[in-house]
Amino acid sequence: MKRKMIIAVTAFLLFILCILIVTYYPKRNIDEPVDNYNFDYSTCMNYKVLDNYGLPGHERFRTILHRENTFAQYVKLLEEFNSADNFRYIEAYDVLLQYVGSYQNGNSFIPGYGTLPEEELETFINQRAKAEDGSIISITNIKGALISGKAFTEDLSLQDHIFRGNVFSASDFLYNGNRIPVLLGYDYLDLYQIGDEITVLYAGYPVELKVIGFLDDTSSVHIGSTDISLDTYMVLPSFDIEAEYAKNNQIFSNLHYSHKTRGFFTVTKNVEEAVDEFEEIIEKSGLDYVYIPLPE
Repeated sequence: MKRKMIIAVTAFLLFILCILIVTYYPKRNIDEPVDNYNFDYSTCMNYKVLDNYGLPGHERFRTILHRENTFAQYVKLLEEFNSADNFRYIEAYDVLLQYVGSYQNGNSFIPGYGTLPEEELETFINQRAKAEDGSIISITNIKGALISGKAFTEDLSLQDHIFRGNVFSASDFLYNGNRIPVLLGYDYLDLYQIGDEITVLYAGYPVELKVIGFLDDTSSVHIGSTDISLDTYMVLPSFDIEAEYAKNNQIFSNLHYSHKTRGFFTVTKNVEEAVDEFEEIIEKSGLDYVYIPLPE
């Protein structure tokens, strides 16, 4: 089923703002190209993967988003990451979701909670937007995370943190427009029931979520200096997209894979060899990526 973008530009800009504020701002000066930085990699075992698009001196993200071969480049890059000899790629990343409907769940689930003034948070609640049928809907920014099957079970062991309900199944990691299963953080426990359905915008597109379970209050993504509690997150499977669906939904697919390729990598052998291999993969990909060390 073909999905059309709803306020895609607005949602994407808000997504970028959210990510910069919540995750990357302390590590990154957005006023200059990232590749001007000089880091000491000698003892660092964990790295954050980011792209440079939109930064001064780099290509605009909108340009590559509309290229015919971008999806194939992303798929190839992800394959190279996952088959690397000297590092292990961890496909886990936070994303901006936008709850559709009248929002009454409180501010703790909104990106920036605890760091932004209450009056700023209020601007993210029940924003008016126009749906594709011309109707006016309310949307609210909420915290989301997508995690691959490998990262979920092997790197983060989140299957050991199910408080209620079920874990993701293998079929949940393939998408063709179907309803997406979701695990909710512990703080959602009194707000939803297993089987509830939730409509959100992801990358500016409407997707239907179905609650399959809840995580316990010790669930987190801990990689190097990154330590994010999942208590206030909606956790989705970082799905692959079927080829035919991707062909008919190019922009959504490119946006999704741009997220999938902004995870982490951890050194499995020699640090210098891991960094060299990462740089070689990026150079061959034709895409513009950078890595940032995450010391413990």
